[in-house]
Amino acid sequence: MNFPNFKKRKVLAALIIFLFAMVSCEKENEKQVKYLITDSASDYEVSFRNENGILINKSVSVESEEDNWSYEFTGKEGQILYVSAIYKNIESGIDVNILIDGKIYKEAQSLYDTLNYVIVSGTIPY
Repeated sequence: MNFPNFKKRKVLAALIIFLFAMVSCEKENEKQVKYLITDSASDYEVSFRNENGILINKSVSVESEEDNWSYEFTGKEGQILYVSAIYKNIESGIDVNILIDGKIYKEAQSLYDTLNYVIVSGTIPY
């Protein structure tokens, strides 16, 4: 029996298993994130952190409460999430959500309050 070839094969097999484990762990750390704003009958301002951690400010125009705004990206466990909104019409309201892998992670609502931002934040859970 040729022992050096056996050792080489054993090391090669261990390396292949290690690489497959690293690839599968990388995918497990990734989560689908969606910021979703609904139920506003008036225009509003939204601020959110994108997949690179950059804070983006945007004005959103709506025609009815049926109009929704959303932003989606793939994030990693431990990544900071942030979305906030403020509306202008006192007769309106707003619902701000963060969804992770299609499930509501955090949410906040406001009704008849044009003075305070509705803020939802957190980190992608491990």
